[in-house]
Amino acid sequence: MNIDNTDTPASEEMFQLLRRGSLVLVSLFVLLFAVTNCIRAEAGDSLTGRTNQAAKASAPALVGLPASTLVPASAPLSPSVPAPSSLLESLRQGGYILYIRHGEATVGEDKPTLVLDDCSTQRNLSPEGRRQATALGETLRRLQIPIHDPVEASPLCRTRETAALAFGAPHVQTNPFWLQIYALGGGSVTPAQQEAALSGLTAMLERIPPSGTNRVIVAHSFPSGIGLGDIPNAGIVVVKPGGENQGYEIAGRLSLTELMN
Repeated sequence: MNIDNTDTPASEEMFQLLRRGSLVLVSLFVLLFAVTNCIRAEAGDSLTGRTNQAAKASAPALVGLPASTLVPASAPLSPSVPAPSSLLESLRQGGYILYIRHGEATVGEDKPTLVLDDCSTQRNLSPEGRRQATALGETLRRLQIPIHDPVEASPLCRTRETAALAFGAPHVQTNPFWLQIYALGGGSVTPAQQEAALSGLTAMLERIPPSGTNRVIVAHSFPSGIGLGDIPNAGIVVVKPGGENQGYEIAGRLSLTELMN
C-alpha cells in the first residue's frame, strides 16, 4: 500500500485554524497576566493607604505647635537658635526686666559660715563665668538694648562680679532681697519662707522701669517649677511687668548663646 505524504487542502486549513487558535490563547494569557498585575498593584496601594491612615491616627497629637515649628526627624538640628528678632526689637523699646543668672561659678563652695564680703567663703566665678559675664555686657550693648542705671544684683560675690564685668562696677547696686531667692535652692526653707520669697519676687517683677529703658537684675536660678524656674549660667528671663499688684508675664527666655547669635 502506498501512502501519499502530500498535504491536502483540508489538512492545510486545519493547520491554519490551530495556528490562529494558539495565537489567540497566547494573547489571552498576556492579557490575563496584565490584568492580574493591575489588581495586585491596586490592592497594594489600598493597603498602603490604610496603613498610612492608621499610622496617622495612632501618632500622638502635637497640641499648640504651629507647623512651622515642627522639625522633620531627618533635618539637622542647629546647635544654637538666635534670639527672636521681635523680642529684641521689643527690648529696644524698653519696658522690660532682664532677670539674669550669674555666670558659671565652680570655684570654691558656699560654706556654712558664708560671709558676704569674704569671697573665700563663697562659690565664685570660674574663668568661663567671667568670659560669659563680659560677653553678656558686650552683646547687650551691640544689640543696643537700653539698660536702666543702676543694675541690681544679689550681694554674693558671683552675682556682683557678673554684674560688674557686664555693666561696670560703678553701675551695680546690691539688694539683699535676692538672698531669699538664693536660699530657695538650699532646700532648708520653710513653706512660709518660700511663700514670702515668692511674694517678694512678684512685687519686684511688677515694677515698671523708666520709659525707654529695661531693668536688669543679676541674681540666682530657681528650683525647677518654682518662681522663674531653672536658668542656665548667664541665661536671661525676659519679664514684662504689669505694674503694682498687676502681676507680670514671662515674655521669653534666652541663653547667652542665643543672645549672641
